[in-house]
Amino acid sequence: GRVGGGGSEIAMACDLRFAATETAVMNQMEVPIGIIPGGGGTQRLPELVGYSRALELIVGGLDLDATTGEKWGYFNRALP
Repeated sequence: GRVGGGGSEIAMACDLRFAATETAVMNQMEVPIGIIPGGGGTQRLPELVGYSRALELIVGGLDLDATTGEKWGYFNRALP
C-alpha cells in the first residue's frame, strides 16, 4: 500500500524492506505541503538511494513505486 512521511521514515529504519509490485508506493510528502521532514528521513534516504535521487524524492514529493524503489535500493525486493 501507500506509505508517506513518518511511515516511510519508519520503513527506512528497518534492515529489510519488501514491497508489493502492484500496490506499494512510497513518498516523502512533507516538503511539498510545507513542513520539515522528521524521523530521520533526510539522513537515511540518501544512504539508501544516493544524494541526487533522495533530493529529488524529498523536494519533489514524488511517488516511488516498488519496481523503481528496488532498482534504486530503497526496497530489498519488489514482490508480486
